[in-house]
Amino acid sequence: MHGINGMTKHTKIELDQIEMVDDLRTIWPDEARNFTPWLSESENLEQLGEAIGRNLQLSETESSVGAFSVDILATTEDDDGVKTVIIENQLTETNHDHLGKLITYAAGKKAQIIVWIVEEARNEHQQAIQWLNEHTDEDMGFYLVQIKVLRIGQSRPAVKFELIEKPNEWERKMRSNKNLTETKALQLRYWDAFVEYLQNQEEFKKYFRIPETKPQHWLTLRAGSASFAVGCLVNTQRKVIGTELTVWNRDFYDYLSAHKQDFEREIGHELIWHGEGKHTLRIYVETPGNIKGTEKGWNEFFSWYCEMAPKFLISARKYLETFNQNNRKR
Repeated sequence: MHGINGMTKHTKIELDQIEMVDDLRTIWPDEARNFTPWLSESENLEQLGEAIGRNLQLSETESSVGAFSVDILATTEDDDGVKTVIIENQLTETNHDHLGKLITYAAGKKAQIIVWIVEEARNEHQQAIQWLNEHTDEDMGFYLVQIKVLRIGQSRPAVKFELIEKPNEWERKMRSNKNLTETKALQLRYWDAFVEYLQNQEEFKKYFRIPETKPQHWLTLRAGSASFAVGCLVNTQRKVIGTELTVWNRDFYDYLSAHKQDFEREIGHELIWHGEGKHTLRIYVETPGNIKGTEKGWNEFFSWYCEMAPKFLISARKYLETFNQNNRKR
């Protein structure tokens, strides 16, 4: 549009302001009766899981610990197996009482992952969580999360989880990588090289976050789902590499298995199906790949991972969406 003397006349763009809901009690009047049931719903627990970088599966709410009860008891599965998670909610500023409860509940439930959700984190409690992460082993992790409620104009309120403190994975890796065997040292070097390779793979980074590396035969690629993850594999004895879909939801695995031919057609390979695990179910493909002796062929292996991993992710997301839709209709 042009105005006087040919000058461009710009259309005014109306934008609204993001407002913070100051009093969380206007959304959840009572922690136990309102907030905890809300957080325990699968989509909200998944949002929290995305914020802390873990898949979370609900076990129980108001789970007893002696004369007390932890708000939410859950599980998470990572590269080291299934871990117990406790979640303590505090819709006020942090205090010593809740910090003490957090440690008491962790001991009572033998939890490895401890999540403290608060309205506002005081500096001394933030330092306390940092200290706990620095002085516990890599099997444990303490997370301090602030919850914010936002609104634009008259819109419905939206929740944002802000991660304030978490374990320092790099520091823990340095502590745990002493005295590695030759094979473990090779695995770590291989995955570190893969992560460096990924820095320039912009298409890959549209699908996955850059992962943390460990001296093991697999590397997990998180994709923001509590039902599955994609993994890269290497087997130095059998001289193969692989890409897999790790599934933590038995019903979803059975749904994929019922659509096996279509799923394999989308991946472009006949797949190996392992559905015997109690918690972890696996669907994967392998190809020859010997990482010993020379690093010259590693980039070829990395390229194969970058081709296969998004295929697993895209197909799994599509089937998960249909699976969830079918469940909601029931």
